Amino acid sequence: MSNQNRTIKILDIFAYSFLVVNVILVPFLIDKNLQNLYIIPKQYVFSGLILISALFWIAKTIVSRSIEYKNTLLDIPVAIILLSCLASSIFSAGRYDSFFGRGDFFAMNFVFILFLSVFYFLVVNLLDTRARWRGLVDTFLAVGGVSASLFMIKSVLILML
Repeated sequence: MSNQNRTIKILDIFAYSFLVVNVILVPFLIDKNLQNLYIIPKQYVFSGLILISALFWIAKTIVSRSIEYKNTLLDIPVAIILLSCLASSIFSAGRYDSFFGRGDFFAMNFVFILFLSVFYFLVVNLLDTRARWRGLVDTFLAVGGVSASLFMIKSVLILML
């Protein structure tokens, strides 16, 4: 295996790994210093990990000297939603809140929708084998099961007190 192919493989593994880490970390992150404990830090972690994963994907594209983009049926609707959210943010009465969001509570904003679109783009372009799809779906199911179990335990313990 040549050095360039090894570098491409390593960058691809890192991009996929940060996608999986994003799925694992976001549901379990809580910052007790905020008014709404469950929203804002998750947005920051989600956005940061998406940026790191996108950086590795772009580096892989630069090293391989070829752009591989997979078209799907949802590309045009995602682009239309993104452009309509941008227009909505620009013409909103509270432009800054609509574009960047609020710091004390969750409000759907353009920047968050942009990162959701990048997440969709990375999922489509990084999950190219059945094993990767299965790994991400299994991670979603495991994290959902653990977080639901923790919620149920916490709810039952509060009712018992």
